[in-house]
Amino acid sequence: MATYSLDLRRRIFGYSLSHSVRETARLFQVSPATVQALRQLFIETGGLEPRPPGAARPRVVSEAGELYVQLLLSETVDLTLAELCDRYAEAYGVQPSVMAMQATLKRLGITRKKSPPMTRTRTPRRVGPKPNAITAKSMTFPWISASTWTKPEPA
Repeated sequence: MATYSLDLRRRIFGYSLSHSVRETARLFQVSPATVQALRQLFIETGGLEPRPPGAARPRVVSEAGELYVQLLLSETVDLTLAELCDRYAEAYGVQPSVMAMQATLKRLGITRKKSPPMTRTRTPRRVGPKPNAITAKSMTFPWISASTWTKPEPA
């Protein structure tokens, strides 16, 4: 349920005591589920204040585990995410997912580019024709001579 102001919650709840859920929802332009949720909230808590947000899910990779991952990567830089997960599981007994390990590395500011970018060793491409290439200029057509061909006259 969206967090509506306490005043609106009170008005919706008060109206819903003497009217149907659908009629209340239509009047206040909220869903019937919102009206029902406000009724249920009042029954459970005795008030209409929003519930506090739930506790965040604990991270799979602990703070000590983050230090361990940093140490692993300083020793062996070419470990894949799956290998990092396996080594973490061996050390701490908890198998993190690849995405959890990736989120840990992102949080630590570690990128996973394993090799530095290489400089270009090839020479740039030539723009002109190759030395022995056959071009339209080098081809001669015996049936067309330059002196006999003329541009057509416009009509």
